[in-house]
Amino acid sequence: MELTKILSQKHAISVLLFLLDKGSVKQNELLEVIPSNLTIEKLGNSLKEAGLINITHQMMGRKIFIYSLSERGHVVALKLKETLEAAEGINSEKNILEVSSNCDSQFRNLSIHGSLNVFDDHIAINETSGDRSGHDRVVNLYVKLNGNNIIRLWCEVDQTFECVHTKYAWSIPDVQEMVQKQILKGNIKKVDPDGN
Repeated sequence: MELTKILSQKHAISVLLFLLDKGSVKQNELLEVIPSNLTIEKLGNSLKEAGLINITHQMMGRKIFIYSLSERGHVVALKLKETLEAAEGINSEKNILEVSSNCDSQFRNLSIHGSLNVFDDHIAINETSGDRSGHDRVVNLYVKLNGNNIIRLWCEVDQTFECVHTKYAWSIPDVQEMVQKQILKGNIKKVDPDGN
């Protein structure tokens, strides 16, 4: 099964992050993140088939199932953790996501152009002229790292990471999700101080 389909299953990401944090756990310990043993078994089998986790058993008076990340699962879980940390960093920076009380008027001429596609390297925004003069345009925003190695949207028109177009785009949950998927796919990589 395709990785994105596996990760879209309810509780899949929670399980991978839980195992990344805890290491090997008994099946009943997964009840912290999954509501029932039946769901654990079903999801566990899917994650195992995808090569993301290992399920072994030990005899301790009765058969005990032990869940742990596979090598591939460890890599995926680390990427997920990085993505969530990056998203938290994005949300914590007031200058980018602080949406003013007049956001309706600030963004009224903007809309997403077409549908978001996680395979694209950019987001297109329609900007209509407020005076109905017909001077509408499409503004492209690209997912890039800024000078501080933080993931941002860069506006092709304004040549900046901080403008009304980027603020509008960050306010859309689908855009935030698309950026996270780009990170998971390895399309956005952080660089070390030496530029590697």
